[in-house]
Amino acid sequence: MTRTSGALWGIWLLLPALSCGGITQPLGDVPGGAAGASATGSPSLGSGGQRSNGAAGAGAGAAGLGAVTAGASSTSGCETECIRNIFTVQPILCRLCHNNNPGGAALTSGGLDLQSDGFTARLKDVPAQHSDIVAPMTAADCPVGDKLIDTANPAESWLLKKIDGQQGNCGTPMPSTGMLSSTQQDCVHNYVACVAAAGTDGGPQLGVQVQPPSSYIILSATDAVAGPTPAPAVWTSATCATCHGSVGQGVNLLAPEVRHLPATYAQYVVRHGRLFNGMQTGMVAYPTTSADPLVPAISDADLTTVITWLDQQPRPTTGQGLFLDFCGNCHGRDGAGGIQPVKVTGETIATVNQKVRVGEGMDPSMRNAFMPAEAASALSDAELALIEQFIGAK
Repeated sequence: MTRTSGALWGIWLLLPALSCGGITQPLGDVPGGAAGASATGSPSLGSGGQRSNGAAGAGAGAAGLGAVTAGASSTSGCETECIRNIFTVQPILCRLCHNNNPGGAALTSGGLDLQSDGFTARLKDVPAQHSDIVAPMTAADCPVGDKLIDTANPAESWLLKKIDGQQGNCGTPMPSTGMLSSTQQDCVHNYVACVAAAGTDGGPQLGVQVQPPSSYIILSATDAVAGPTPAPAVWTSATCATCHGSVGQGVNLLAPEVRHLPATYAQYVVRHGRLFNGMQTGMVAYPTTSADPLVPAISDADLTTVITWLDQQPRPTTGQGLFLDFCGNCHGRDGAGGIQPVKVTGETIATVNQKVRVGEGMDPSMRNAFMPAEAASALSDAELALIEQFIGAK
């Protein structure tokens, strides 16, 4: 379970001496942007911060209802939970200098706001102006013609140079605290690649992004027949059944169906919980031991038993049912996009086969760049063919 840590406040107290407009020069994208003042004061996680949550199902709908249309040529679908967490949520990362409140100690350094909605439009093919350079550095130390995100040459994007510490003598790396992990750096690289590829044949098909709980797939009685084996005791004692249903079929507005999940992926989600746009959802992390009555412990042995039991449940027999069970939680009810704005309708059969059998990415925390593989022993070739027929794969 994610809790606001006292260590975070302790780190913040070390930050007042940082100067966003000085030697720790951030991204500047607006001509004439003023150098920032020293950052002081205390943060407030507010509604966008990671919050603690109680029982696994509680507050699952807090992230909001409805769908956000990305469209085939839109880049809003690239603004995934990990990039929003880096840009808009964590107070000691990019938001430290690039927030949306320039008054007092809160800075919109270089005129670049990475906290408000629509930040992609403020980055895509926008020239880097380097307006915050201070002595001993000068603007002459900076390259000419770099764009914050260069869609024609993504690897040369100024954002990536700052994130990777490759800015040379033109300022210092971003964020000024130097606290991006390798996983977070990968997230930024994937974001830039997504923005550059949107609307071209070089990237994923962008569809709609449906926010929880509207994104939750709930299987029908026909597609969620109970198997002959009773549910393990921990399925009820750990409150799994409360949110995911008696046989893993999902519960409307609480949580999606979880039948027939890849074991390693299911283990990751149970142990790490789920965020959406940087906010903790009702799916908190379940530890192997716990003194917290709101978050029961689930041993590794019990977790394996639950995942095995879910996998042994009868499968749907139609292409639509199989798609909802195996694919719908990410790609939506009809393949046009779900909690991940990746459209799969009309893909080539070769592409679908490759993605399903090989998977994509190595880090399950990066939902925009990770897809677990499904072996033929878990999803047969005949079942995959029914799914491909349902989504109109060519």
